[in-house]
Parts: sequence; C-alpha cells; structure tokens
Amino acid sequence: MKLVRGLGAVVAVAVALVSAPLVASAQVPAQMPIQGFLTDAGGTPVDGATSMTFAIYDSDTAVTALFSETQSVMVDQGNFAAYLGDTAALDLTIFGSGSALFVGIRVGTDAEMTPRLALGTVPYAALAEYAHHVRFADITAIPPAIASFDPSTLQRRVAGTCAPGSSINAIAMDGTVTCEADDVGMGGGGGDITGVTAGRGLTGGAATGDAALAVDPAVIQNRVGGTCAAGSSIASILTDGTVTCEADDVGPAYAAGAGISLVGTTFSVNTAAIQARVGGTCVAGQSIRAIDAAGAVTCEVDDLGPAYAAGAGLSLVGTTFSVNTAAIQARVGGTCAPGSSIASIDGVGGVTCEPDNDTTYAAGAGLSLVGTTFSVNTAAIQARVTGTCAPGSSIRAIDAAGAAVCEPDDLGPAYAAGAGLSLMGTTFSVNTAVIQNRVTTVCPPGQAIRQINADGSAVCDLVHPGVGASLRGGSIGLTTTQATLGTASVTFPAAGRAVVVSQAEFSASAANQYLSCNLLQDGTNVRQWDWDPGDVDTPSTWYDLTENHHTMLSVTGGAHTYALTCATNTGVASSFYGEVIVMYFPDAI
Repeated sequence: MKLVRGLGAVVAVAVALVSAPLVASAQVPAQMPIQGFLTDAGGTPVDGATSMTFAIYDSDTAVTALFSETQSVMVDQGNFAAYLGDTAALDLTIFGSGSALFVGIRVGTDAEMTPRLALGTVPYAALAEYAHHVRFADITAIPPAIASFDPSTLQRRVAGTCAPGSSINAIAMDGTVTCEADDVGMGGGGGDITGVTAGRGLTGGAATGDAALAVDPAVIQNRVGGTCAAGSSIASILTDGTVTCEADDVGPAYAAGAGISLVGTTFSVNTAAIQARVGGTCVAGQSIRAIDAAGAVTCEVDDLGPAYAAGAGLSLVGTTFSVNTAAIQARVGGTCAPGSSIASIDGVGGVTCEPDNDTTYAAGAGLSLVGTTFSVNTAAIQARVTGTCAPGSSIRAIDAAGAAVCEPDDLGPAYAAGAGLSLMGTTFSVNTAVIQNRVTTVCPPGQAIRQINADGSAVCDLVHPGVGASLRGGSIGLTTTQATLGTASVTFPAAGRAVVVSQAEFSASAANQYLSCNLLQDGTNVRQWDWDPGDVDTPSTWYDLTENHHTMLSVTGGAHTYALTCATNTGVASSFYGEVIVMYFPDAI
C-alpha cells in the first residue's frame, strides 16, 4: 500500500502535551499526544495497524532529530491517535529553550511527509516540570543587587500610611512614607466657588448662590429598564431607557451526524459509535488483542513467530546467525610478489603463490609479431580505403595500403525515343502530338462528347432525343361520338418538352362529311383539329385522304398517357386510321 508523501496525507493533526495539576510532588507525564487523518495516494482513508515514525526537530530542514520513535498505530478509517514518548523516552528538556520545534511523520517505508508540523505553545508547557522543584541556589546569573539585597538599589516594601486628609508625597528606600495635606479645589488652593457651569450632558448651574445640576436626557441615555420576553431580543433603546423588542432570528437547524448525538441543544460524541481514547497498556511480552468502546484493552501473550534454522553456509548459536567459514570462503587478503601468481586460496582467505608460467605466442594469418607486439600484416590484410575519385570517374582498383586507382565512368548504351515518346537531352517525355492526354471535360446534362482534343479537352454537343413513344390504331368505324384509337404510356426522365405528331387517315361515306379529332395528354384535351376534305359530292373523291399535326407540349418527369380520339359530323359511319408519335427533349437543350 502506497501512502501519500507530504502534508496532504495528514488532513488534520492536533498536538498537545498531557497536562497535570501543579503539585510539588507530581511528575509531569513525558508524553505528547498527536492525532490526525491519514489517506493513501488515491484519497482513500487508511484502515488497520500502520507503522508510523514520529520525530521532533529544531528546524523544518534539520537532518538530526532531537527525538524519534516508531510505533504500530491503529488507524480507524483514516483517524489515528498516538502518544510521542510511548515507546521511547521523551526528554522534556528539549522544550526548555523556547526555540521553534517541528514534528516529522513517516508512514511505513515512505519518505517523511513534508512540510513538517510546527509545534505551538502547549508542548512548551512541559518546562513547568522544573518549576516544581526550583531552588534559589539553582538560579544562575542573579543580579548582584538581588543576591546581596542592597537597600541602596532595591526598594523595600512600603509600610507607611497617611492620616485622613493627607496623601503620600514620597516613599523612601526603606519603605517609609512622607505625607502632605490633600489638595482642595481645581486650583489646588482655598477660596469660594464663584460659579458652576453645566458641561455637555448636564443642565443647570449658576453664577452665584446655590447651583443645581441635572443630566440632560437629550444627550445622556437614561438607564435601560425594559426587557424582552423569551424568544425576542432588543431591537432599539429610546432615550428614556425603554426598549423596542423583535422576534429572535432563527438560524439554521443542526442535526447530529455519524458518531455524534444531540440532546436538546448539546452535541456530544456518541461513544456507541466512536472509540473512546485508549488508556490501557499491556505488560512486556503481551500485546493488545482487543479494545472496547470505553478504551479498555484486552491483552494476550505475544506470538513467538516461526522457528528459524541455519541453512547451508550459516551457523546458529543461540539467536545469532553467522557465516560458516568451514563452508564459505573468507575474504581473500593474501597477495603474490611480481613474477608469481596465486595457485590456491584456503578457507580463511590465505593464498599460496607459485612462479608465473611463461607461455609462447606466435603470429597467425594476417598478423605479424615483432618482439612482444602483434600488428596487422598489411601484406595479407587490406588497409582502410582512403582514396577518392573525381566526378566522372570510378574506383578501378585498391592497393594494399588503401590507395584507390581511378578510371573514367562507363557511359553505357545509347537510348532513343520510340513511338509516343520524345527525348530532350537525357529526359524522356510523352509526345502529346501522338499520345492523347487524359480527358478532363465533363458535358452538362442533355449533351455528350462529340470530339476530344490532344490536350484532353472535349467538345460537347446536344444529345438527339429520339422517339419517346409511338402508337398506331387499326380501322375504326366512326360516328358522331368520339372514338379512342388507343392509349400508350410514356415515362420521361425529367422535365422537358414533348413533340407529339398526330396523324389520321379516313374514308368518307357521305358527301360533305369531315373529321373532328382531339389529342389527349393524361386525359386532358391539349389539341383539337377538324379535317374537311372538300365539297365534292362523290365520296370517292376524298377517299383515303390523310392529315397530320405537330404539337409542342411542356412535360414533367414521370409517366404520361397519350391518346387520339376522332368523330364525324354525320351519323354515317366512316372508316378511320390514326397514329401518335411522341418525342422527348430535355429542358437543357
């Protein structure tokens, strides 16, 4: 568990010395209580027994502590309390100098928290321990006048008195007094009062005779005699001493939280939930096993812990482990003279020397040996290459010393530009006179690419709409009632124009007979025309005559229905043929 390093871990720390009545025979307890709140690095309160080290320093940066001890402190949901001096004696004389002192706290193996806590006034009260048995002989640096009681320097206790009507005028060194008559009047002499003047807050007065003075109620407040009933307070006080009351202000309502009890208006610690201060102790060889709510402790015999044994290389005598020198080599302390080497080492670190063995070495492949110096044989091993060649030439050979032999660069085969390429110097490019550039032109709706240029641009042209629909009817016997040749549905991709060609052919059956036709779009008549073949009496004169009409219509995108209906002007039936052709053109044209 990692604990917070620094003052942030201790949210609240209270430090005070245990006090005792100042009785000459009493001994001031040499303990200093400390309590606080401890959390881990994540802010979670610590809970359970925790090793804590407390130290007292004479500065907030001192390295050496005046006092230090380590305790196993029981931490309850972050709250802890301990007594400095519980496991190590606390010398109260460290508080005697009156200089600033600081408490340092360390949890477990963590570093000491920073900053240290400065002690306030209360711990220094431990100095009162020495006031119980101070002897006059223990006082040093006594002023000579006090030590010898020189009456020419120190004033004796005043014992003289003056009679009524007189006052002390002077006090002698021996404590006697010199008296004088009391001063009478403002001027210090005798005489009659010539007048009394009323000052601020008074009325009356006189220049002669009797003078009466009274308090001026316009300036001086009369004694307050009014009171307010329970639940109300004085709001204002009048000059005559009467009061004006008002209802008491009601503050916020308080409630007892966890660990607190509230009876009437008194808050108390709830000992059923909060642990009372632990006051019990256990004798040596025992430890606290339990603590009841009142702070009493239950003790048990200390656990002796596991038994230990000496393993390989160790020996155990009583409770002391040692290295077994019969099995473990002691530190080697012997040396050999020049020309000799260590032959063996005994158990206690002593060495046995022997003359050095001379070994003959020889130079192998790629090495040469001169005396005792080995070198690289440059006749067999290539030295580092250091030569360079100028631009346009390359290394042809390298000699044993690393020098380079240069020769002109090979130019390589000649390259030529083939079909679709052009060569300028050493740069090949696409010949745009032969190879088509990428086409980038996009034609608008209703148009299509008619021509592509060498640079990739395109020429657009209108798209021929073509025939949208066509319908043709067979021979129908006509009467004066309109007859439908037939219907056909056409779907247009978008809004545009439709050119409708309506064509009819009929054979009259009577003189002066003519044809009347209607063009319908989605059931609505969009064109009406009559066909009079002439005033020839013989029917065969206008037999098999034809007529056609072109109609331009605005259309919307979607499905449309077209029909051609015709009728004659007489009741005599005539033979009729008809045809409708629909062509679509987009609006973009």
